[in-house]
Amino acid sequence: MQLSALELASLKQLPLFARLAPEAFERATDCLRLETFRVGQVICRQGDAARAAFVVVEGWLKLSRVSSWGAETVIHICSRGRSFGEAPALTGSAHEVSAESVSPSLIARLPSACLAQLVSEQPEFASALLLSVSAQVGALMDEIESLKGVSVDHKVAHFILSLCPASAETWRFRLPYGKRLIAAQLGIKQETLSRSLGRLRALGVEAGETSREIAISNVQRLRSEVAKMTREPVRA
Repeated sequence: MQLSALELASLKQLPLFARLAPEAFERATDCLRLETFRVGQVICRQGDAARAAFVVVEGWLKLSRVSSWGAETVIHICSRGRSFGEAPALTGSAHEVSAESVSPSLIARLPSACLAQLVSEQPEFASALLLSVSAQVGALMDEIESLKGVSVDHKVAHFILSLCPASAETWRFRLPYGKRLIAAQLGIKQETLSRSLGRLRALGVEAGETSREIAISNVQRLRSEVAKMTREPVRA
């Protein structure tokens, strides 16, 4: 696929492609396709045969699984740079999760045959893929530990801080997706999320009741207070 200079520059900044030498990068980008998705569009479905792996170039995706009795569990919310579907695409198995766009998104699709050829013929790409997957597994382990080992307020504050620049003093932003999905991501109920946001006002967090606007009066203070939070009884 012929990509523009701007698209190539954007891809080159992503973890999977950033370490590749020019020849390996050119080979990888020659066979991928860039696709846009609207909110609510499905990229792949759990149980479908995997014909490609995917990389998030822009936007937010929900990865989820549905149990045999029909209950949906949000596994992860992906943002820029996150790849998924590599293992089933390489082995020819079925997708283990469904992926749905929860914001306008731009996705790079790497067809299975192309992915297998890159891994086989481009050691740099194979190494980059392993590093990317390893980093993502580490992030998921941290997320699981957080979900099981900290209080609700810690989960919510940590999530809010993840959307703030490290150097910010004050910060105002719009949540990238709805509070219902955020609650599911954090493993809590939506009303529990609302109560936690109310308690975080004491730490300078202002959240709109009916909007997705968040304002933090002192980001570094919030970071400091979150660092002090230890495992506490979960408050509903």
